[in-house]
Amino acid sequence: IFFRHLSMWSSDVEPATRLLSPLHHRCHAPTDPAVTRTASVPLVAASVGLLTAFACTLLATGGWHSAAPPAVSQPIESPATLVRPVVAARTGPEAHRPVVTRRSVPQPQAVAGRDVPPEPSLLPSVVDVAQLSGPSPDGTSLLMLPVLVLLWPATIASGLFWYCRRKGEHPDLHPQQLAILTTTGTTVDPAAGNAEADGAMRELVAFLKEDLQHLFDDRGIDQSKYDANVKFEDPLTRYESLDGYLRNIQVLKFGFNPIFKLHSCEQTAPQEITTRWTMTLKAWALPWQPELIFTGKSFYGVNDELKIISHRDVWDSIENNAFLSPEGVLDVIGQVTQLYATPDLKTPKYEVLRRARDYEIRKYDPYIVAETQMGFGGGPASGSGFNTLAGYIFGNNASNRKMDMTTPVYTTSTDGPAKMQFVMDAPETDALPAPSSGDVAVRQVAPQLVAALKFGGIATDFSVQIEQAKLRGALRRDNVPAEDGFEVARYNEPTAAPWVRRNEILIRLEDGYDPLED
Repeated sequence: IFFRHLSMWSSDVEPATRLLSPLHHRCHAPTDPAVTRTASVPLVAASVGLLTAFACTLLATGGWHSAAPPAVSQPIESPATLVRPVVAARTGPEAHRPVVTRRSVPQPQAVAGRDVPPEPSLLPSVVDVAQLSGPSPDGTSLLMLPVLVLLWPATIASGLFWYCRRKGEHPDLHPQQLAILTTTGTTVDPAAGNAEADGAMRELVAFLKEDLQHLFDDRGIDQSKYDANVKFEDPLTRYESLDGYLRNIQVLKFGFNPIFKLHSCEQTAPQEITTRWTMTLKAWALPWQPELIFTGKSFYGVNDELKIISHRDVWDSIENNAFLSPEGVLDVIGQVTQLYATPDLKTPKYEVLRRARDYEIRKYDPYIVAETQMGFGGGPASGSGFNTLAGYIFGNNASNRKMDMTTPVYTTSTDGPAKMQFVMDAPETDALPAPSSGDVAVRQVAPQLVAALKFGGIATDFSVQIEQAKLRGALRRDNVPAEDGFEVARYNEPTAAPWVRRNEILIRLEDGYDPLED
C-alpha cells in the first residue's frame, strides 16, 4: 500500500524526476493524477509512521538480537585485533548496561627510554552487539511497552484522521460524482430542464419508492438501475462497486434484524434524488440485544443513462458525516453499549421520525390509558396512585375482570395535580370494564408528536428534573417548538437492576411542526 500510493503521489511529476516510474505504471494511476496525489498523501504518511513504529518496537525490545550473554573484553595480542570490537568489563550495579568504547590499540611501549604514542584509530566508536541482547534487569524494555502500545494505535489513528478529513472532501471522485455527493440537497423545480429527462427522472423516483420497500426482504433491490461502479458512502462504510453495495446490505441482514422505513423520495437536482428514512437495527447476537436507530437522508446521483452512480447517506444524529467520522463511530458505540431492557409487554406504538444526538422525535398512534390523580405533593417520579390503578387491572372493576400488565407507567407533570397512567391492552375504551372506584378514569390519548430522551438508573424527582431540563435545552438548541409540561415513562418493574432500567422524558411538540422538513 505504501509503495502503491507513493507512486501515485508522484504520478504528476515529470518522468525524468519520477523515481518510482516502474511502480507507477504497475499501479494503474487514475486519470486525474493531482486528485490521486492529494488522496494518497495521508496513506503514505500513515505507512511511514507504521514503519517507524515497527522499527522502534524492534529497537526497544531487542527483537533482532540474539540471547548471547554479555561479552567480556579480552587482552589485545596483536594489531590484527583492531578489526574486532572490544568491550570493557563492568562490575557492580552497572554490569548489565552496554558499554561504548573506542576500538583498542596497542599500548605504548618504552623505546630507548621514552614512551611511543600509539597510532590514532580512524574508526568511530562502536557498541558491542552482544551487550544489547538478553533481558534488561532494570526494566527499560518493559517500560517501553506501554509507550509502544500507545504509539501503534496513535499512529494508525492519526493517519486515518488525516485520511478521512481529505476523503471527506471526496478528492478521488469523478467530477460528476463529486458534484452529486457534495450537493446541498436544495429542491429544484422539476419543470425546469428537458421535459423528456424530467419524465425519466420521475419514473426513477417512482422506481426507488417501490424498490426501497424491499431493501432487506428476500426479494432485495432491483440491480438493473444501478451502475456497476456505483459508489456508496456513509459515516462508517464505503464501497465503490455494485458488489460491495450489495455486500453491505447482506452484512446488515446477517448481523441485525433491520427495519427500513421510507418517509419521502423526491428529485432535488437535475441528476439527484433525495430520500428521507428511518432504519432500526436490532443486534440479535448480543445478549442484551441493543436496538440501533438511525434517521437521515440519502443522496442518489444519476448519470446520463439514468443509472444510479452514487449513494451517500447522512445521519441526523451527527454533524460530521464524512467517511469514518469519529462522531459516527462514537454514535454507534453509544447505542450498542446501552443496556436498557424493555419488557416484552404491550406498549404504545410509535415511529421514530428523527433521531438527534441526544433525543428522538416520535409519532405516537392513539392508545388507551387508565389514569388517576396523584394528589398534591406527589412528584413525577413518586409511586402515588400506583395501587389504585393496580387494583383496577387486577379485578376492582365492574366486571371483576383481571387484565394483562402493560408498559410503561406514565406520570404527567403539569400546573395542576400530577397524574399516573397505565397503558391498557384494548383497541377502544368501550372494550374495558368500568372502574369500581371513582378515582380511576379510562380515556383515549390522541395521536401526538413528542420528543423523547432516554436515561437509565432509578428515576427520582431530582434526576427527572435534570433530564427534562436537558431535553428542553436540546430542543431550544435545534429550534424545535415544544409545549409546556412533560411526562415520565418508566418501563421496568421496581425490582429491576438500575443499570438495565429504561426511563424516558417525553415533551409534546407544538401542532404544525414537521420533523421531516429541514
